[in-house]
Amino acid sequence: MLVKTMGKVEKQIELAIMDNVSDTGLYHLNYFQKLKTWIVFMRKSLEDSSAWLQLSSGRKGKGYFWTQTGKSGTKYSMSSERNVQMGAG
Repeated sequence: MLVKTMGKVEKQIELAIMDNVSDTGLYHLNYFQKLKTWIVFMRKSLEDSSAWLQLSSGRKGKGYFWTQTGKSGTKYSMSSERNVQMGAG
């Protein structure tokens, strides 16, 4: 759905940019500046989202702690031996 929406937005942006403005004024200048700012913001947001998704998809496997906790429950996670080992200093 996001890809379809982005396709629609892309077409609308192309139409807005290609539209001939015969009587230019301050309104048009502000409009195109805001459009440019919005496009830059959306591009940065999509790049950040892409990086986040790539990072999170790489973490498919659970770590040792969650594997052991899944097997033994609180017997492992609340173990006094484990708390001593993981404690500070």
